[in-house]
This record gives sequence, C-alpha cells and structure tokens, in this order.
Amino acid sequence: MRITADAYFNRVEDVSCKYFVERNIAGIILDIDNTIVVDGKNLIMPSVVDWIEGIGVPVCLLSNGKEERVKGFAESFGFSYIHRAGKPFKKGFIKAAKLLGIEDFSQIAVIGDQLFSDILGGNMLGCHTIKIEPIDKSADPFPVKVKRWLERFVYLFFNQNQPV
Repeated sequence: MRITADAYFNRVEDVSCKYFVERNIAGIILDIDNTIVVDGKNLIMPSVVDWIEGIGVPVCLLSNGKEERVKGFAESFGFSYIHRAGKPFKKGFIKAAKLLGIEDFSQIAVIGDQLFSDILGGNMLGCHTIKIEPIDKSADPFPVKVKRWLERFVYLFFNQNQPV
C-alpha cells in the first residue's frame, strides 16, 4: 500500500487544467479543510474560487466533516459531496466516484492536504493522488497536528526531494 502522492503542489491553484488533460483525468475528488479553505473557516480565497470555477472537470467534495459544513461548500459550487466519508477507507471514495459517474479510478484525481486520509485513500483505489500543502497548519485540531508530524517523517523517509 502506497502512502506517497503521485504529485505535490503548494496550493490547489497550482494544479492546472493542462495537468488534468495530460493525465486523462475525468473527475476530481476534492478535500475541503486546509485544501480549499482554512480548517473551521467558511471563507474561500478568491484565487481558489477562480480555480474551482475554471477547472473544467466534474468535482465531488469528500470530507470527514459534518453534512452542514460540506453541503454548504458543495451547494455554492454545484458539486456533489460525501460527508463523514470515513477517509481513508474506500467506501467514501467509491461513492464519490459513482457520483462523478466514473468507473475507472485511474481517471480520478484525489486532491487533499493529508497523506493519511486523502492520499492513502485515493491510492488504495488506484486514483491519481495530489498532495497539497495545508493552507494553515495552525488551524489544525490536535489529532491532525499529530498526523502532520507523522507526515513529516514519511516525507523525509520516502520523498527526499519533496517539500517538508
């Protein structure tokens, strides 16, 4: 089981439409907290809104968060969504793929800020995984701060050329 991502970017806005076209990506499973918005906040930066509106492929939001929060973001962009997804377990990712209407998991990009939920879950199904640097690590709840420490170890051990 692979825990490293296929690609690493600083911000979600750094992933271009061309990147998706070149890899035959037909849909995106997108994390919310610290990927497109600061954890616990509701204001999405204008650059992220522009990226979302111009991405050109269907998106399904996949979050371990509560429905009210996830649904609010999904409705504002017209996306499908899965709340309390149970990441990294496969069930939520499979539901998201069905909502996207994509049967071939290799045509799905999973984008998120955490190796042990977003990336691990996407890798278990053979999706193309993209690790984004968290928007604001200081906003992380304590359990996520612990996982970030473990992520740093994984970076140092497996990805010596990747950002830490």
